[in-house]
Amino acid sequence: MWVPGRARSARKAWSGSREGSRSGAEGVPDETEGVPGETVPALAPPSRFASHGGVRRIPSRRPHPFAELIGIETAIDDDGQIWIVCDASRRHQNPNGTVHGAVAYALLDTAMGAATWQALGGPGVWATVELKINYLKPASEGPLRARAKPLHVGRSTIVLQGEVLREDGAAVAVGLGTFLILQS
Repeated sequence: MWVPGRARSARKAWSGSREGSRSGAEGVPDETEGVPGETVPALAPPSRFASHGGVRRIPSRRPHPFAELIGIETAIDDDGQIWIVCDASRRHQNPNGTVHGAVAYALLDTAMGAATWQALGGPGVWATVELKINYLKPASEGPLRARAKPLHVGRSTIVLQGEVLREDGAAVAVGLGTFLILQS
């Protein structure tokens, strides 16, 4: 349930469904260079993009060098839910062969930033004050996606919850974050 406040344009029920209703994506790059000697998808190519739940890639309005560095992008589904997606590969793994926890953290932090943008109705300036994350299951190579929703929107802070999902829909991590609204 969405909490009343300034989040009127973003107020939609967050369905429990983890499945999208469409597959395929236009304009998604096929591949880019990653780890030397390995070609990794920058974002799942159209044939694999359906595993991200039928979301479509949307261009960033401002440069996001960190997102480019680790290969995460923004997408949106038919219900207007913003997703942060990553096609995890060997370059995202820790020495144990699973996706490093920092990748899930980055996905959650970025999803919460996108949810803040949506809740405040557009561009602004905000910063993560705190983000508590619980890691639930390991992830290996393959698509990961994250989404977030506001729980409370105040004048100077917004509290959000989010989740990171594997390709099979299993939750990899959940988080609770607080963002400081510097300018809206």
